[in-house]
Amino acid sequence: MSDSKLFNRNYLLLFQGQTVSHIGTAMSMAAMLFWLKNVSESALLVSLLGVAAIVPGMLLNPFGGVLADNISRKKIIVFGDLLIGLANVGFGCLMYFELVPVNTIIILAFCITVLGGSVGAFFGPASTALLPDIVPKDKLAPASGALDGITQGSKLIGNILGGVLFRIIGAPLTIIVDGITYIFSGLSESFIKVDESHRKSSEEKAEVGKALSKIRGDLSGGVSYVRNHRSLVMLLICSVIAEVPFAPLVIVLPFYVENTLGVTSDWYGFIVAALFVGVILGNVCSGFVKVADKHKKHAVWISIIGTGGGLALLGTAFNPFLAMAYICLSGLFLGYLAVVIKVGIQLNTESEFRGRVFGLLNSLTSVVILVNVVVAGVFIDQLGQDMSRFFWVGGVIFASFSFLVMFSSDMRRAFVDAGDATEQDEALAVNEA
Repeated sequence: MSDSKLFNRNYLLLFQGQTVSHIGTAMSMAAMLFWLKNVSESALLVSLLGVAAIVPGMLLNPFGGVLADNISRKKIIVFGDLLIGLANVGFGCLMYFELVPVNTIIILAFCITVLGGSVGAFFGPASTALLPDIVPKDKLAPASGALDGITQGSKLIGNILGGVLFRIIGAPLTIIVDGITYIFSGLSESFIKVDESHRKSSEEKAEVGKALSKIRGDLSGGVSYVRNHRSLVMLLICSVIAEVPFAPLVIVLPFYVENTLGVTSDWYGFIVAALFVGVILGNVCSGFVKVADKHKKHAVWISIIGTGGGLALLGTAFNPFLAMAYICLSGLFLGYLAVVIKVGIQLNTESEFRGRVFGLLNSLTSVVILVNVVVAGVFIDQLGQDMSRFFWVGGVIFASFSFLVMFSSDMRRAFVDAGDATEQDEALAVNEA
């Protein structure tokens, strides 16, 4: 049972652990990309490293959700952090002492990246599903908002530190530091106290021979659960849609900065920072700006229009300062939207299905990111690398499509009756039958 306070001991342990590990991950990835670029001079190889980070999550997230619903979520989180920490420390030592050839290091870099993505597929659903068990229900929105906000802030700090540390101490020591942050995170989270006795009996009785069959059955059960709750389906659709315009920014922004704005690459970091600041502010607002239940749908609708509108305005900016303002505005609405949707999913999902639902969501999001990166590259070339049209068209399409989604009666029920949505869906299913 969770404590009555928001910033209780368990939440603070999870909060500080994830803060440190997210900073380490971002700075390690930045250093890894710089190192790979310098030793290979291959943009294709660098992009493939990014794909290697995404694909494991896309394939394994549903299994991570099943695992989070069947064994201790705390154990998944702690074991995952310690495993990645030890792997990164070992890999960093191999690089630093040059114990193997460069080509072998490149192969190991891909292996470490795949391992990180794989562990993340289990870590993500477990940590998200654990949160409602360690904070009171009425504090879930600010708890989720603060955690999402610090995640974005940690990534921003980590990217800045990654570039600086790569120049000062090099990639090997930066990766070792990342490993140490993961080990610290795992040790910190091991002190979380949460009652998970309702999962112990099934865990103790499980037989190895039946494990695969159980996973398949649980996966099928999770998908069926989502399909039978229409308001939950609409929330998942909205969550995936929110990723559409921002997934390909890694590819898009370099073209935008140099070709459209006509400024140096230094502005890339400033524009990314402006986006992060906007998202963080939106995360904070979602937790501490109270909106009546009957107005939540309208708040989400405004956030969708604001997110798309900010991107469309980005296509009209030919001044880097205006570009920073517009992308910050878009990030502000996106940050608010993301937390509200996530809390809606948490409150509309029963505890025993929560891990599977978020695992499914993470897989869908990974697919969207991969597809968007490829489509964006083709679209940019088709537009003659005219990034103003890319942002304008993308922003308008995003706002228009999401606007139509918000007219669903199931979406209204998802936000107005979040706490009772599960029971209402079950009653509706009985009546329809």
